[in-house]
Amino acid sequence: MCVGDICQREVVTIAPDASLSVAARLMREKHVSMLVVVEPVAGSADRAVMGVLTDRDIVVTVVGRDAEPKSLKVMDIMTHNPLSCRGRAVRCGRPAANERRWHPTPSGGGNTQ
Repeated sequence: MCVGDICQREVVTIAPDASLSVAARLMREKHVSMLVVVEPVAGSADRAVMGVLTDRDIVVTVVGRDAEPKSLKVMDIMTHNPLSCRGRAVRCGRPAANERRWHPTPSGGGNTQ
């Protein structure tokens, strides 16, 4: 059984130049703790995955450092090149995420590795 077989949740995306305020509101509205950061692929309707932004990223980077959230964009604090479990056996996904100390781990498609 692959991770994608049991993880059938809508992926919520955001642009890298969006503000952190917009990102936090989107997380609250969609009841998610992670947004997948995407950008358009030139000459295509597709979007490429650039990274992920978690609620923990916002807390640790902004609140934990007394940074000014209105001056920061998603791209300033997102995690670049996230691990994806697409097509992997369930037993492989969590150990790979644990090894990298990542929570949560995206399992959807896109141009991730």
